Amino acid sequence: MNVLDENILESQRLMLRSWRIHVSQIGHEIGFQGMKDESIIPLFL
Repeated sequence: MNVLDENILESQRLMLRSWRIHVSQIGHEIGFQGMKDESIIPLFL
């Protein structure tokens, strides 16, 4: 899985998905906006 920063534009996220690249974005599919890096890592364990 590829995880995108919350600041990536929606158009860029959608473009990756149109290329069949599986992505999840912080604040959309994973976690919440404004998460600190230290809080993101445990989501993958």
